[in-house]
Amino acid sequence: YSYNIFRIPVYLYESEKLISSIPTELMTYHPHEVLQNPNFVGNSISYYQTKDNFFWGSISIKDTEYKLLIGPISSLPLSDNQLSYLFYQMKVPAVKRKLIERIYKTIPLYTQLDFIDRLLFLQYIFNQDDITRNDFFRLLPDGTQLPGGFLLVAWFRCLNRRRFCLG
Repeated sequence: YSYNIFRIPVYLYESEKLISSIPTELMTYHPHEVLQNPNFVGNSISYYQTKDNFFWGSISIKDTEYKLLIGPISSLPLSDNQLSYLFYQMKVPAVKRKLIERIYKTIPLYTQLDFIDRLLFLQYIFNQDDITRNDFFRLLPDGTQLPGGFLLVAWFRCLNRRRFCLG
């Protein structure tokens, strides 16, 4: 349902194995580089910005082995270079690139904060965790919160592996 609402690709993993994707054409081509980041995929809710400025979100479903990976999202239209990088990252063969390009060209543009708002909404739907944007920026990997203000925490997290960066 989240794909129909937001038009953002969603990957469903069970015990770290991909079991489904929406759109289904992406089932074979998933983001290996993002999945290899232990700081990103190990938390109950995570946000990650890649070096090429794609945003990804991850939500672990409580009391299950399921995890949703949401993205990629960009705040700007995808350039040919970004598409080429995605194809490389996801190991898309040349014969499938037009199909995958059409899928990615239909993804709406979202700012980082807009994407985080959608990620928090999905967290609420799946886990009934009502996390505000300010609370989200204070979350530590173990689920506890940092004391202090929003900007200090966002700046601190920006320095630590470019996670949770504001643009």
